[in-house]
Amino acid sequence: MGNIVYLKGSVSAKSSATAKPSVFTRYSIQHKRCAILFSKECEEIEKKYIEGSPAGEEFISDQAYAIGAVVTSVAYLEATINEFFIMAGMDSFRKESFNAIPDETIQKLLTKWGKGDWKKGEKGNDSEITSKILYKYMAAFRIIKDTGMDINEDLYDLQHLIDLRNELIHYKPQWQPSEDPQNSYKAEKLKGKFPENVFMKSTGDAFFPKKCLGAGCAAWSIRRSEEFIRHFYSSVGVSIYDFSDLGRTKMTEPSEYCITPKLENILD
Repeated sequence: MGNIVYLKGSVSAKSSATAKPSVFTRYSIQHKRCAILFSKECEEIEKKYIEGSPAGEEFISDQAYAIGAVVTSVAYLEATINEFFIMAGMDSFRKESFNAIPDETIQKLLTKWGKGDWKKGEKGNDSEITSKILYKYMAAFRIIKDTGMDINEDLYDLQHLIDLRNELIHYKPQWQPSEDPQNSYKAEKLKGKFPENVFMKSTGDAFFPKKCLGAGCAAWSIRRSEEFIRHFYSSVGVSIYDFSDLGRTKMTEPSEYCITPKLENILD
């Protein structure tokens, strides 16, 4: 379940050896499972939708689950890179997962983590990447590979996902025209990334939040997070997770549902 138990103890002349358990919990995988469960709930609700039906309680639940998927997908991204830096300094992971990385590089990772300065030197010339979460991945990549991470559509998608999470967490209501081409909530770049919520796609509502948040958005959120994390680990030559039995998120044609992983492949 992601827990590692250490025994910390001491020996004195007056007593026998004593040991106290100390637990290290990797919680990133729980965030991932939570996002997948939320995504699955959205999918089940929208599968039952009958065209022309009014948006009632099912729509409200659908939006709630989609919000959960977005928030926990970003939590999965952040928890994963935080664990990466911390586990680089743990002997058990150094021997098994970070064994291909030289000691001096490990020390650079630990120094970077200790300083906690994620803005300097990682942003490059791209002003669209503004998230400290992504700076952490970029910093680790630069330290290990001695070169910068490619700034491409994958990274932009993650920035847009994090922006969406931030809009939801720090939500401020404002007036929007029915068709809002500029989208006051920075969500315009998500259009076309996934199918819109089936309850709202034929209405005149603005894209965010009602059309944006649904089964398509939920599945896209965890899919993009998962794909990026897999690619990151593969690129830096570190194997912390055994991805073989965690399932994958797949997307069908844009006009259809985003299909979430089979839960039996993830919750074993």
